[in-house]
Amino acid sequence: MGLLAQYLFVRERAGLNMPVAAIAFLVAGWLVRDGANSTRAWRLAAASSSLAFAALCAIRTEAAVVFFDAAAAFLFAGAFVLACAGTSLAAPVIALVDDAMAMVGAAFVRPFGVWVAALPAARGSLVRASPVAGYAAGGLIAVPFLVVFGALFAAADAVFERSLRDLLELAWLRDLMRDAPARTTIAFLAAWVTTGAFAQITWRASRGPARARVPGVLPSDAAFAALALIDALFVGFVALQIAYLFGGRDTIDAAGVTYSAYGRRGFFELVVVSAIVAVLLFACDILLRSRGRAYAAAALTLLVLTAAVVVSAGYRMALYQQAYGWSELRLYTFAGIGFIACALVILGWAVLARRMERALPALVAAAAAAALAVNAIAPADFVARRNIERVLHPASLPEDASRGLDVGYLVTLGEGAIPALFELAPELPSPERSAVLEVLRAATLRSETTVGWQSWNLDRERARSIVVRASGPGIFMR
Repeated sequence: MGLLAQYLFVRERAGLNMPVAAIAFLVAGWLVRDGANSTRAWRLAAASSSLAFAALCAIRTEAAVVFFDAAAAFLFAGAFVLACAGTSLAAPVIALVDDAMAMVGAAFVRPFGVWVAALPAARGSLVRASPVAGYAAGGLIAVPFLVVFGALFAAADAVFERSLRDLLELAWLRDLMRDAPARTTIAFLAAWVTTGAFAQITWRASRGPARARVPGVLPSDAAFAALALIDALFVGFVALQIAYLFGGRDTIDAAGVTYSAYGRRGFFELVVVSAIVAVLLFACDILLRSRGRAYAAAALTLLVLTAAVVVSAGYRMALYQQAYGWSELRLYTFAGIGFIACALVILGWAVLARRMERALPALVAAAAAAALAVNAIAPADFVARRNIERVLHPASLPEDASRGLDVGYLVTLGEGAIPALFELAPELPSPERSAVLEVLRAATLRSETTVGWQSWNLDRERARSIVVRASGPGIFMR
């Protein structure tokens, strides 16, 4: 895994290297799995999810999307290791946390002991692998002598010195020597973490069973009182939202605030409020000593009121988007709102069914679904198309909406937006069309010509082929 990681990732961008690394990790984990304890269904679910998100890194180029996809692939790979060790991903939260923390600790502190313990078996394997192992060992022994004798011969003969210099100046050897520190570091870190993570599969049995749940420390009446007070505050806020935000344009105009400005203000605060409520209810339900009807009613009321807050946040963002157009951040925000709405539904079910400790897989599935939806939309392409369409069809926009095309922002969308620019630019008015042409010409000048197969990416390849077409004669003359 260490040697493969340095080959895949040093001086390479995210692309095919991500699914290749994921496949190698999953195969290695499958080979060392604990057949007696592993949970097959969860192992398959975690492995397929990790591979799916890793494959998406070879499709999308948006930095935020690729970062999230890579993080999700890494986390699902960790879940795969837990499943190989016999942990059910539907187990209570405290059990999952115990096993996850044990795996993280193993990844950092256990590899050295594993390698020391493996030395006798490795030595025996080398003996059985003769004569290949003997040749390799002889080559290692000869290296210092080759260096010394080569230096002496170079000092003794000018022709040999020039030949040796020509050999050392080969491009591949020069690149290898230049990247040696980075490759060594990546290889060591990948080997270290992988060894520790897989060691957890075979050593988990020595830890004993994890706790089934957190001991209740929060009285039910205290939780009810806290939620009731929070409910009262939410009722007042939601009432104002119904009166002003959902009352139409006339109510906002009467307050002396533009519709777009009112939509922009407070949006992120409302999203944070919704997220805090979700975490609060999750923690409260887990820490409760007992769950009475009063607590359940207060919790469900808070969820309903929070849903109204989420609707308000989404409506505000919709107003702002209508006024100023789309951006990647606004698209991700709508996806976040969708996830929060799903999370509230899941939490409501967990409160009613008294299964909050087992709600984590459903929440993870909702987050994965939102991420997959964003990947399917192709954010850069979507944003570029919608913003160009605003310029082409401005009749449906609000009166105070911006009607220009922010070409400077389109430049920042990267390779994913180039197909949309190439396709729709001929339909733009003259000033905007000229500006978009300059964007494509700039992309032509900075296009990459030498990229390893590890960095191959579908969006990047589509953009490269379009840039090649755009760099020819008669650009956009179609």
